[in-house]
Amino acid sequence: MPDPADPTPPAAGSSDAEEVTVHYAKTHLSRLLREVATGTEYVISRGDTPVARLVPYGAEAPQREFGVLRDRLVVPEAFLEPLPADELDAWAGG
Repeated sequence: MPDPADPTPPAAGSSDAEEVTVHYAKTHLSRLLREVATGTEYVISRGDTPVARLVPYGAEAPQREFGVLRDRLVVPEAFLEPLPADELDAWAGG
């Protein structure tokens, strides 16, 4: 964890996120943002507990692909048919 008195941000270029304290992040936010813009990621911790990640905008997780199970699951035609009265009563708690 960087020294809060040190104006130099932690070394960039690591594949792992650098860890900084909340105090350091508040004091050096502009510097951290410049580093994040070049690809560095930071984990902001309160004490020993990580509470947030500072990552480049647009570095979100990839969206899930719609229809990934398209040819693996088949919904039978009976799925859309009305349920028998006794089953409806069971679902209604009757």
